[in-house]
Amino acid sequence: MEEGLRRSIQKSNIPVVLLDRRSKDFPRAPGIYVDNEEGAYTGTCHLLENGCTRICFLGGPEGVNTTSERLRGYQQALKESGISFRPEYVF
Repeated sequence: MEEGLRRSIQKSNIPVVLLDRRSKDFPRAPGIYVDNEEGAYTGTCHLLENGCTRICFLGGPEGVNTTSERLRGYQQALKESGISFRPEYVF
């Protein structure tokens, strides 16, 4: 977050609620979070149960927690179904 914006929010005492991502700028702010790993796992299992076997993973930027959590769920579902993980299916 831009330093000036962060300071302005902190000085003005505007309440902050984080959505789906924790922030080092507001470490004590309450938040609403998604279980990204479970969501990706469940979605991938659904596709597998419906006969899909060539499933691509469309993630976000590398290094972002939500991306790595979702990728873990996707990989776990493939592994449990006996389908090899294919890095070329990850975008």
